[in-house]
Amino acid sequence: MRRFATLAALALLVATAGTLEAQQVLKIGYLDSGAVLRETPGAAEAQAQFQQDLQQIQAQIDAQVQTMQQEIETAITQYQAQQATMTDAARQQKEQEITAMQAQYQQALQQLNAQAETQAGERQQQLVQPIMDRINSVVDALRTEGGYSLIFDLSAGAVLAADPALDLTSEVIRRLQAEAPPASPGGAN
Repeated sequence: MRRFATLAALALLVATAGTLEAQQVLKIGYLDSGAVLRETPGAAEAQAQFQQDLQQIQAQIDAQVQTMQQEIETAITQYQAQQATMTDAARQQKEQEITAMQAQYQQALQQLNAQAETQAGERQQQLVQPIMDRINSVVDALRTEGGYSLIFDLSAGAVLAADPALDLTSEVIRRLQAEAPPASPGGAN
């Protein structure tokens, strides 16, 4: 549906290009944002930092899950050891307690996973946003300097075919690399 809307907007733009020609020349370019992102200085480091942070988040969750599992296992082991000497009422009470613990475990597991997803998303945003801001700044400067009316993104799947002469990917990458600060010998934070 999104692709259809994009193509419909492009068709409308082309259809109105005749009337626009009298006012201005329509200049269009495109780029491959995936290639730009892969080649942008700092992007690989941000991805590596995100993976490291994600591992730390997962390790914290794993530790909490393991603690909860051990508590349940201990309760089950104690119940099994005392089961023969318990009254029916005490046995039922203990089984209900264990069932409640298991239900709490499932609920806590869902909450931990939701928190981890939120935390990971926020961290990825923190790491990627400065890079995206730089990319958008370079693309906008290139659009302004080159007099482009539109710049499409091949990665979005909206362009079905295009003249390679309109491809701005390498110019965006060149500018991003030119403005990148020199790499520090000690590496990134």
